[in-house]
Amino acid sequence: MTTKEQNYTLFPSDVEQAITTLLTLRGYKLVSLIRNEDLKQLFESNDGLIIKVKPTVFEKDKWSPNAILAKVSGLVVGLQMFLEHVNSDQIEELTLLALQKVKPYQKTLLMTNLNAVYGYSDTAREFAQILVGLFIEMSQKNKLIPKTQLSVEQVLEMDVRKIFSVRTFNSLCCSEIYTISELMNFMEGYEKNLLRLRGFGKTSLSEVKAFIQLYKL
Repeated sequence: MTTKEQNYTLFPSDVEQAITTLLTLRGYKLVSLIRNEDLKQLFESNDGLIIKVKPTVFEKDKWSPNAILAKVSGLVVGLQMFLEHVNSDQIEELTLLALQKVKPYQKTLLMTNLNAVYGYSDTAREFAQILVGLFIEMSQKNKLIPKTQLSVEQVLEMDVRKIFSVRTFNSLCCSEIYTISELMNFMEGYEKNLLRLRGFGKTSLSEVKAFIQLYKL
């Protein structure tokens, strides 16, 4: 791919950020934006805006699933728990699958590390939600693989504050549930008992169920 700079005429709808996004999706990187008084009339007449661009270097080895996950892990309830407890090879596999489920321009935003570009935040959150859905789907099929093989006793001794999202562990701790063992005793075999806890909703329930299925408790 050539890296020679060239002039590019564009018809932007609003601001420089929108221009940057559009160029990126077309494979270009903004070098300079010419908007001085001499071009003001041209710009306002909607005849076009002249900017200088050069092609971006976009190669597969310039990104990694881990780089994407590092930016989206805190956006959706439960995602961090999966990333810390599920086998790394399976995490990468599901990340690549989630990338296939977003729109082409969203995939470009995620893979080119453009977290400052217009539209990235919504894209990152949507991607994180898709990924959590894949993890939950795999857990329901009992196909999730734990990162570390632990004994039942080791799992039962785990602190809920080091496993679940803030929303989930706050609700558990308010009811004096601090370990997985105490969590299992409270449930008494019925997961929906957790919905009686203040602030504990269906999202938190899915998070807990996935953890239980991951370690086959």
